[in-house]
Amino acid sequence: MPQISKRFVKPAVKEKIDNLFIECIAECRNQKEAANFINVLLTRTEKTVIAKRVAIALMLTKGYTATEIDEKLKVSQATVYTVKYWLEDKGSEINKILSNIAKRDDRQESENLDLQREAGSILPPPPGINWKSYRHSQHEKIRDTSVAF
Repeated sequence: MPQISKRFVKPAVKEKIDNLFIECIAECRNQKEAANFINVLLTRTEKTVIAKRVAIALMLTKGYTATEIDEKLKVSQATVYTVKYWLEDKGSEINKILSNIAKRDDRQESENLDLQREAGSILPPPPGINWKSYRHSQHEKIRDTSVAF
């Protein structure tokens, strides 16, 4: 895990650094620019840590339990509760963003599931195929393409 230097930085310099980082992120005009900025700036470990924290926050917003999050994301329950505390304590803006993402995920998952069910119920299996195994494989595809969390 990356370490922070033990050398002291003046509070004014720290504030300027923090503001610069936020300004750089805000300057990204689209998702591609933001991804490029993050990929160039952060190590793979730093990206993973941050991404898991965001995923934990989203899963908490969707109502997952700490145990479910622990099992899916392979993080400690202490990390889950830390993120939960952050959201409750100072996460009002983040909660709005995550709620919008959760709603969009739910809509998208519902639409995909409906389309797959429709296609599966309309189209017959190819000639010479066992209908039971064909339907079973369709249900497996639906299960495999569902949103991870």
